[in-house]
Amino acid sequence: MKVFDLNGRVVSEKKWKTPVLGPDSYAVKLATVTGESSRSSTDLVFIRLTVREGSVKILGDTLYWHNWNDYMQYESLNSLSETPVNATISPKAEVAGEIGRGNDLYTITLSNTSSIPAVQTSIRAITSITDKDILPAFYSDNYFSLMPGESKTITVEFNPMHSDYGAPIFELSGWNTRKEKIK
Repeated sequence: MKVFDLNGRVVSEKKWKTPVLGPDSYAVKLATVTGESSRSSTDLVFIRLTVREGSVKILGDTLYWHNWNDYMQYESLNSLSETPVNATISPKAEVAGEIGRGNDLYTITLSNTSSIPAVQTSIRAITSITDKDILPAFYSDNYFSLMPGESKTITVEFNPMHSDYGAPIFELSGWNTRKEKIK
């Protein structure tokens, strides 16, 4: 668990080893988060919970927003500075289909190299011909937050006929990330 203040500073970090969960298990209570509010310079904090198998393989990753002083009040998100997010796209891959040509698969890596959290970051696949959403498109993740120094790799898969057979354009945006097209 890592707790970040609104400015992206880590105010608390804890690790626990868990018992092995059985096939019918759904939860283990590790701890109650307390005291982190006294270490934070902001009322609003981000709580990142990451479950790993060993030290590397991530099994789950969740980010919560919490206001220590005024529960469910998130107006301070409006004070976040604009945060640039770097994006790189790998060359298109083709995923085999049942009949004929398969789907196109793109891998996009997003990185927050700033000191400010990038909140509600999202990617949109649009056509280069009509500038409309490519639908259906399947995203491995979307609408996520990147804390300072974090990166995330997502995949986007769709049938090329839904892009009017033009090259897709990917649009990056977020709560405090400028909307921009990445190619």
